[in-house]
Amino acid sequence: MLVKKPTMLSASLRPTDSHAGTCEQLLSKRALAAASQILGTPHLIAGIPKRDCLLITPGKPGEFQQMMKMQQAVSGVYSRAGDKAVSDYCFFARDGELIGANVLEGSSGYLHMSDAPSSWLTAA
Repeated sequence: MLVKKPTMLSASLRPTDSHAGTCEQLLSKRALAAASQILGTPHLIAGIPKRDCLLITPGKPGEFQQMMKMQQAVSGVYSRAGDKAVSDYCFFARDGELIGANVLEGSSGYLHMSDAPSSWLTAA
């Protein structure tokens, strides 16, 4: 029997579901670790293009082809989401923790979380 390893995970919740919001799972170390286990890698690219939608695929900063494929998927969903749109950014995770974001506005590039202003990383 042949079993194909998944190349992308997609989570989507209906408003009637009693689970925590899908977008918030991007911040859950447990959820990202579970995705890493399913995809077989500690390096992930994730996007939250609209409310109740989380896309995750294997990849890390510098893997241009994988980054662009994910950016296209996230941007496509985001552009059709209307008032449910959240973000067209892609986020990088390693070992269950967010480490950066792919920035495609103005001068595109990679933002490492340790380079982010401290106000981004503190609770209000």
